[in-house]
Formats: sequence, C-alpha cells, structure tokens
Amino acid sequence: MRILRYIFSVTSLLLVLPAFSQKQGTEAMRYGGIRIGVDLVPFVGYFLTPPQKGAAFTMDAEFRDGWFAVIHAGYLNFNKEEADYTYHNDGRYLKFGINHNFVPREPGESEIIFWGLGIATGVFTQSADPVVVRNGYWGDYVTSVGPVKMRPFWAEMTAGIRVEMFRNFFMGWNVRGRFLLQLPNKTPEPYIVPGYGYAGKSFSVGFNYTLSFRIPYKIKVIEKKKKETEEEEKK
Repeated sequence: MRILRYIFSVTSLLLVLPAFSQKQGTEAMRYGGIRIGVDLVPFVGYFLTPPQKGAAFTMDAEFRDGWFAVIHAGYLNFNKEEADYTYHNDGRYLKFGINHNFVPREPGESEIIFWGLGIATGVFTQSADPVVVRNGYWGDYVTSVGPVKMRPFWAEMTAGIRVEMFRNFFMGWNVRGRFLLQLPNKTPEPYIVPGYGYAGKSFSVGFNYTLSFRIPYKIKVIEKKKKETEEEEKK
C-alpha cells in the first residue's frame, strides 16, 4: 500500500506542476508533436562481459508548452556463467514520467533542455540452473533454483537535451538517477533488475542516448506581453 500511495502522490504532483508554471500573456500556436524513438545504449550491452541483450524505446508528447508526457519501455535478457552456477534473468520494464523544458524558446524552435520526474516498474524472471553444490565427502551434486518472478518499483529523476538535427528528426541524451522503492525478498537474490541496474544498491545512475522522429501537431503557447518583454530587455 505504501507503494500505491507514493505512486499516487508523484502522479498528482506531475499533473499539478504545469498549471502552476503557466505564464500570463497572449496566446499563439506553434508546432509540437509526438516523438517516437529508440534508445541506443542497450545495444552496447551486447559487447559487454557478460553480455546484456536488450532494447528500449521511448515516446513523448508535448501536451502543454514545454511540458512532455513520457513513456519509456524495454526488455533485458542477461546470463552470467560462473564455475558453480549459471544465472539467468529475463524481464521487461515500463516507465512513466513528465519532462519540463526550462530554456525559453521561440515559437519555431524545437530544441529543449529538460528535467523530469518519473515512476517505473517491471516484471522479470530469474533462475540459477544448473547449480553445482561441492561436497568433498559425499561428492558433488547438481540442482537448480527458480525460476522466480519479481516485480520491482523505483522512482527516477532525469535531465538532458533534445536537438532537432533535421526536420522532425531528433537526437539527444539524458542522465537518470534511480531510487529503488521496492524489491521482493526472494531467493535467489537478484543480480540485476531490468531497467534499473544492479540490484545491490538502493540508488543507481543510468544514461540514455536516443534517436527519435516527431509526428508534428500544433499546440497553444503563451507568449509574454509586449510590455513585459520590453521591461525585461531594459533590465
């Protein structure tokens, strides 16, 4: 229940923030859009030892000038071979959040520098098979542990940039700070949590590098009144 209260609190905060930040002024229209992209960082895992096979996809939509609803989803397949056991982990994860651009833009500009908050969960199955139990007296024997299914929860803070390289084609990166909220206490103890990182710490840091394409649509923006703009220029 504590997790549900936390999710409700974070979601309520994310929905209320845009209303308090809205500036007064004249209304205008400019192009926003839905961006659909792929995260390139998981593909690096194929070259690690042991390899981490996975993929991740992202989508965001600008629902108010400078405010973006974000969904990030992916999967991970991980196998770690040791002398006495082989560990398997296969799972999927889903992240929801809101990003906010904090740099002023002209109506025709699409680049953003943003911060964001989010909540994430996933489902993964892990097992250790085979497991060799060494016994010098009775002799070695082989057994297995699992499979065991787990559902973790964690919160995230992020900051990054998105740059329009060509018309409606974007590149960008962001750093994530991840705070583990809940991880079931089951055997075997998880080695890695898909979407979060290594399970031995309550805080982890991640990095995303994305390529995305925008499906444009017009959104309403609030421009400062001319008088306010002139006063700021004098300062």
